[in-house]
Amino acid sequence: MNITVSQRIYAFDFLKCFAMFLVIYGHFLQYFLPGGVQGKTIFSLIYSFHMALFMMISGYFFFNSMNRYNLASILKDKFLAFIVPSITYTCISVFLSIYIRNDWADCSQYIFDHLWFLKALFCCQIVAFVLRKTNYFWGGIIGVAFFYFFNRWQLNIMFPAFFLGMILRKYDIWWKEKVILLLFISLFIYVISIVIRHNYVDMSHIIRMITGLLVPLCGSLFIISLFYAMRNYIKNGRLTDTFAYWGTKTKELYILHGLLFEFGLMYVWKYIHFNSILFNLFWGPLLAVSLMWIIIRMNELLQKNRIVNALLLGHFK
Repeated sequence: MNITVSQRIYAFDFLKCFAMFLVIYGHFLQYFLPGGVQGKTIFSLIYSFHMALFMMISGYFFFNSMNRYNLASILKDKFLAFIVPSITYTCISVFLSIYIRNDWADCSQYIFDHLWFLKALFCCQIVAFVLRKTNYFWGGIIGVAFFYFFNRWQLNIMFPAFFLGMILRKYDIWWKEKVILLLFISLFIYVISIVIRHNYVDMSHIIRMITGLLVPLCGSLFIISLFYAMRNYIKNGRLTDTFAYWGTKTKELYILHGLLFEFGLMYVWKYIHFNSILFNLFWGPLLAVSLMWIIIRMNELLQKNRIVNALLLGHFK
């Protein structure tokens, strides 16, 4: 049941493209859906696991790359890749917020909250690297406990997802051999956890905490297992090759879509009215894919400028 490295990378690139699609589609639902997103099923499903899915995939690929670093080199490399773009994004956003909105109130929000996933990914990778020489199980428990008490950027969920991705890579052959079983178990636990969360409002804190963790972890595990189980049906072709290529540009898609939403698309949503069902099933996905295509073209242009490529997109090499 093993697959070649090229097949594995192709399948996971396709998966990363799908994960990025969910992020952008979710933001279209958030800003364009008539009547808001409260109680909207598709929005709730996407937001129940989509960022944890990204983090789990990141942990999967980070596991083997740790051997290339020492502490100084990983701090430098990840700071340039994740934190520098966050700082640049903040500077651009604060300037545009003042210039366009005449609003200084957003500055602290931009500093701490915007592009939060890159900051969370930086923290997860550094902590995982520091704990790498401890017993693997106890190192993960220490990391989970640390971020439970010192939580920001959803790290109480993001680090467990990242750590589970590393476990998948560590036991790569085993989970791929058991992928169908894993697929159904993760889906079952995901559904049961959602039912408990939505139907038992007065549950204890510990049950709320457990279900709050099981939903994103099992949802992400289900999607990863599903894509791997369907790998033989994802054939090389012009369209699938395009999506796989987009999957290699998720950081650029994440950064640039944030700027486009914050200082472009958010200004037009109030003037556009969609039928809710049509938007969920047709317009939302179409707009998300269209925006991804636009951003890929933008990225190709921006990468020609070395300064922009480094400071905004984190490409220093």
